[in-house]
Amino acid sequence: MPKISQLPAGTAPTGIEILPAVQGGVTSSFSFNQLAALSATLGTYTPPGAGAVPTTIAAKLAPYRSIFDFMTAAQIADVQARTSLVPIEAAVSSATAAFPNGGTLYCPTGLYDLTTITSILTSNFTLLGDGQGATVFRAKAAANSSGVIQSLVANVTLERITFDGNRANGGLNPTPSFESCVRLSGSNNKIINCEVRFGTGYGMYTGAAAGTPTQLVVDGCWIHDNGGVISSTGYGIGIEGTAPAPTTDITIVNNRFENNYNTVTGPGTSAAINIAGTRIVVANNYFLNNYNVNGGQCVLYSDQVLGATDGLMVVCNNVIEQTGNFGGDLTCGFEIEANKVVCCNNVVKEALGVDAIRFEVSAGDSVISNNVLVAGLNTGNSGINLIKTIGVGVGRTRINDNHILSGNIGINVQANPGNVIVIDNYIDSSITKPIVGNTNIAIIRNNQCGAIAGVTGTTTTAGASPFTFPVLNYDATYQLGNPQGITSWGLDSASGPFLAPIGVNTQIFCKAGHSVTLWWLTTASVINIQPQQ
Repeated sequence: MPKISQLPAGTAPTGIEILPAVQGGVTSSFSFNQLAALSATLGTYTPPGAGAVPTTIAAKLAPYRSIFDFMTAAQIADVQARTSLVPIEAAVSSATAAFPNGGTLYCPTGLYDLTTITSILTSNFTLLGDGQGATVFRAKAAANSSGVIQSLVANVTLERITFDGNRANGGLNPTPSFESCVRLSGSNNKIINCEVRFGTGYGMYTGAAAGTPTQLVVDGCWIHDNGGVISSTGYGIGIEGTAPAPTTDITIVNNRFENNYNTVTGPGTSAAINIAGTRIVVANNYFLNNYNVNGGQCVLYSDQVLGATDGLMVVCNNVIEQTGNFGGDLTCGFEIEANKVVCCNNVVKEALGVDAIRFEVSAGDSVISNNVLVAGLNTGNSGINLIKTIGVGVGRTRINDNHILSGNIGINVQANPGNVIVIDNYIDSSITKPIVGNTNIAIIRNNQCGAIAGVTGTTTTAGASPFTFPVLNYDATYQLGNPQGITSWGLDSASGPFLAPIGVNTQIFCKAGHSVTLWWLTTASVINIQPQQ
């Protein structure tokens, strides 16, 4: 086999074997022609399948690149060693700006320590890591930055990355309340399987500062230890719209919210989730020890004003747990100010908080059902509380099939529009006031509980025959003290007399919302009326 050194001077090496190699112990070689053919193959990519159109390797790889493609060897080594000794901001900025038509930027395992917030300015873009705790974007110590990462455009996905505000070491500015680890202000943005931690204010903020986003998804994330700075709010997630236009189409599912702390006093503020918007789904999340001086672990309101706008919200299959008292904690489980809401199949355990579920201001047209609730034991705490602070109050709401195990009050209906229905709930006998606000409730029926607050048995004498007793909003039995002379009785006077005869101590059961009518001839009967649940 001739070597290059053995070729005559001026010989063109076309077709001559020039590249010896050893593969598996066998000596082989490539000619220039073979090398040229190999180069052409490497330079062209033809997708499998009939009708596929060839393209170049460069074009094929363009939508998917590694952030290491934009870093020096020293920067890569620093990221992988997590030593934070070599500046990387310029490289990260170049990498995120290198996708004019969108694409995926892969960020391998390592610590990306940043002195300024990283901005994503291209739509249809994905920032992809190796997983929570593996790929970490962090605000560098003493950076006093406004955030770790932000997107001001649509169709951006953040996936499998930890975003760390480095709160203990001055990573984020502690003064503005909206400083956050992650800021997504475009529509159709997603944050999936990420960790968001140690923000001074919000863990994640979306909203009014940059417009009114829609179609936001937060799925499978661990959002914890955000807030706690005296000058700031402390939400795990804060989502707002530019009033009066709320955010819309928000999906918060399969997440864990833990130890997010809000120092701002007042109802309506939150610790884990605070959303002003409509068409919201909050489902399959776990909340642990998110606390507040006065607000809720999860606060949802539809219009930033009175909650009168249709919320169109579903809050289901969540678990909220508070294991102790933190920072003067007076935190509700759910606090909702909106119309047309379904709140069902949740478990809320508030050790020393306030209400397990609270609907307020002008909310209504909603269903609260099949929840297991352990309210805080402070005076006035309720399993379910429908309150009226401002606005017209909570009306046209059905409360049914809930299991309320502790609290000072089981169900408290303070709102005044009426049309609230309370049926088929279990309220533990240890709760001293099972149902409060009888006059604001349309129907109270089939609840397994003690007495209805403010409702006791009464004794009355029937008036002129036929006599119809007032309609009650709770089930009751009517026991006749002297049935002599009564010819018949009926339910609802319009139906006319249809039941007779009546004996001594006859008890007539009447469901809530109906009335009893007596027909009698001689002596007016004395009737003892007892509420029944």
